[in-house]
Amino acid sequence: MYAFSINQSTGALIDNIGGAASGDATEGIAVDPTGRFVYVNNYTSNLIRNYNINQTTGALTLIGSISTGTTPEYISIEPTGKYLYISNYGSSNVGHYSINQTTGNLTSIGTISSGSSPRGLAVDPTGKFLYVSNYGSNTVSQYVINNFSAGSANIAGTITAKTYSFQDGTQQTTASTLGRIHALSAGYVIF
Repeated sequence: MYAFSINQSTGALIDNIGGAASGDATEGIAVDPTGRFVYVNNYTSNLIRNYNINQTTGALTLIGSISTGTTPEYISIEPTGKYLYISNYGSSNVGHYSINQTTGNLTSIGTISSGSSPRGLAVDPTGKFLYVSNYGSNTVSQYVINNFSAGSANIAGTITAKTYSFQDGTQQTTASTLGRIHALSAGYVIF
């Protein structure tokens, strides 16, 4: 994993911070809303690694790691920064963690059932809903997040993903578009 600073006038990336060992097969990465902590998955060792972001230099320091389900894919943090969700492709569930607001360490709350082989996931900007694209079952799972119960998420429904045909004759299914949720804002989910 490598960190850059951003020139605030031009937006150019400046190579002045350096890297941090992120472990094996990193796919998912998320920064908490305060900008103090970053979380990275390790696909083959089934871990989430968490790092402190130095607020002066931007340097990353490994804080620790925690086990998750089989073959973790992508990470999403809800807007208050209290809870982290990770899709576990191999175990077909979503890992659910609380984030210590002082240290950034994670505590496992449990798992949430999903469709087959979940990949992309996102919490909507209000923090009320979690969406998970299930690559293996070609579905999107929809959850209602209950922040009064340790951020637990209850299934609200599942929809079958749409398949679209393009002018060149190819077809693409929303849940299999690399399995990623590309944008979630203003009442729209974009795969």
